[in-house]
Amino acid sequence: MFSLKSLPIFVTTMLISTVCHSAAFVCEYKVDSVSLHPGGPVYASLSQVGGPGKMTYMQFCSVEGPLNGMTASSCKAMLAVMINAKNTQASVNLWFDGTKTFACTDANRSWQSMPETGFYFGPEIK
Repeated sequence: MFSLKSLPIFVTTMLISTVCHSAAFVCEYKVDSVSLHPGGPVYASLSQVGGPGKMTYMQFCSVEGPLNGMTASSCKAMLAVMINAKNTQASVNLWFDGTKTFACTDANRSWQSMPETGFYFGPEIK
């Protein structure tokens, strides 16, 4: 049975669990550009589908060796997916772990490493 006396405890518990828990989320983007820089790093510029979010020249990985937690072979596969999405004008989903100060609607992300956003999975072609 719920009583008004237990309301403050319930509200406090909910606030603490909300603050302490960071939920993963997914963002849908259009691939504006993909580039391979000397030395192997792969950069991409993305625009949020249906929103103001924009990431410019974000460093995803390297085709030459491990970078940002991704192997070179995984990076080559990611590069192929991003090029395919760009060429077919398909959108991609990217997943973020919710541990960083990042939102799909961020419009000023540029020249950063993707782990700084909490990126952990994707791209998935839509």
